[in-house]
Amino acid sequence: MLTSSGFDVLEAESGEQAERLAATHAGKIDLLLTVIMPGKSGRETARHICGNESKPQVVYMSGYPNDTVARHGVLEPGISLLEKPFSPAQLVGTIRKVLQLPVIESPPEAA
Repeated sequence: MLTSSGFDVLEAESGEQAERLAATHAGKIDLLLTVIMPGKSGRETARHICGNESKPQVVYMSGYPNDTVARHGVLEPGISLLEKPFSPAQLVGTIRKVLQLPVIESPPEAA
């Protein structure tokens, strides 16, 4: 879905794999889209990846209620949270907003 929306996507199945991919990727990584998860959390992965010179923006996806996430200290100023369930248009719109790209409005769905 993101590729068909014009984004170049690097895909990883774990935080560790994302860190290795980021370390070996020759280009700039503009955004990290991650989930809040147990183990090597999205937050830990973001801290590791954002520690390099390119410092990508971060969008967290979560199935947890917003207040639960905030109580556990994941939300910091400037952090974007996309709560599940969300539509493909909401995902793409959030990414475009965080990257400060024009948000393309989708036509209204037929009733």
